[in-house]
Amino acid sequence: MSELLPHQNLGTLLAPFYERPSLDADDGLVEELETLFKSTDFDDFDFHQFIVELIKTPYWLNNDYPNNKVKDLCLRLSKYIEISYRASLDEPAYHSRLHFKDVCLGLTVLLGTRIDLNSQSNDLGWRLEKKDAWILLLTAIAHDFCHDGRLNHEPFEMERISLDKFNQWMKISGAEKALIQELMTYIEPLILATDPKYFHTLIQKISNLTQPPAKIDRMGTVLVEADLMASALPKRGLHLGRLLAKEWEKLNPQASLYVQSKQGRLGFLVNILFLSPQSQALGIERVRTSLIDQMEAEGTVPEVF
Repeated sequence: MSELLPHQNLGTLLAPFYERPSLDADDGLVEELETLFKSTDFDDFDFHQFIVELIKTPYWLNNDYPNNKVKDLCLRLSKYIEISYRASLDEPAYHSRLHFKDVCLGLTVLLGTRIDLNSQSNDLGWRLEKKDAWILLLTAIAHDFCHDGRLNHEPFEMERISLDKFNQWMKISGAEKALIQELMTYIEPLILATDPKYFHTLIQKISNLTQPPAKIDRMGTVLVEADLMASALPKRGLHLGRLLAKEWEKLNPQASLYVQSKQGRLGFLVNILFLSPQSQALGIERVRTSLIDQMEAEGTVPEVF
């Protein structure tokens, strides 16, 4: 796009998602998202520096507030994670700092997307408060910390490892006890919601027409959609699928082969959804269905989980 350094590009690359009320799948959305996610693929653009630059972009600047202690935790946790992974020789191929960047970018895109909500609609609750947005960013930073690449053998296994690590860090962070208790009431269910096996339960909660979804489920949906967004793109998704296959190569050879196959790719796309008003306005759900139509037209048959 330009010869600027990635941190100089970040605000520019995010601008289209703030400037237009809606992007259609055939109106440059895919290309802009692919370029955005690829912009962070630089070894010298470390995770902490990425967060420093991300919170300088329009959405986070406009949603900052006085005495924002959650922002400070975002900065300090990203630095702690960067130092920890630099000292490690075992960073997973997929659940890495690259993935953390992808999720934080996806979250920023979703939160910055304009949504036109009817004041009499239950959808009104999807408009998050400023502090809720920062809690989501802190959760995105923490959600896969210390994930070692294994598949869950029991519900929330890897998610609890990340949650425990985050909880340990919070206790030595210097944060006030009351703030830690407040944040953990949000962050624990949010991190647990990222377990892939929990996805359909979350969808059922969001799709319940008899009552509006709980605030934590709305927040969890946005986080999970941010977690999935890059993998739903045509090029980025294939690249991430190869990284996940590499991660599972020794741990689970059968899953490794499947995830990089056409059937595995289509199975993934069929079994996810983007239901939040933010995703609907952005157009990422149309990207997903378009890819499914394309692959099915080519004769690929999905495996439904």
